[in-house]
Amino acid sequence: MNPGATEECDPLDVDEDCSGAADDADAGVTGRSTWYADSDGDSYGNAAVTSLACTVPAGYTSDSADCNDAAAAVNPGATEVCDPLDVDEDCSGAADDADAGVTGRSTWYADGDGDGYGYLATTSLACTV
Repeated sequence: MNPGATEECDPLDVDEDCSGAADDADAGVTGRSTWYADSDGDSYGNAAVTSLACTVPAGYTSDSADCNDAAAAVNPGATEVCDPLDVDEDCSGAADDADAGVTGRSTWYADGDGDGYGYLATTSLACTV
C-alpha cells in the first residue's frame, strides 16, 4: 500500500493507493466485474442493464441470460409448459409446441368425418387442438 499503487478490487476492501477510498469508492479501481440487473429476482439478469462493480450490487446478478426480466417464472432455468399465451418460459426461443421440451401436452384424436368423435388410431400430442 502506497500512493503509487493501483487500487484493485479485493475481498478486504483495502485502500491500496492510499487515496482514502477503496474498491468501488475509488474511481480508479481496476478489476471490476460486469453485473446484470435482476428486476424479477430469479437469479437471471437483463443483458441491457449493467453495473460495473467490485462486488455484486443489490438487485444484480452475474448471469445475463434472462429473456424477460419482468417475470420470475420466465428464465433459462424454467420448464417450458403449455399455456394459453404461448409464452417461451425457458428462454429457448421457442414456445409451447415449437419447443421439444414442453410439458403439459394433451393427446388429440383425428376426427376425419367431423362428427365430434376422434379415431383412436390417429393421435397427436400437442398443447392445443
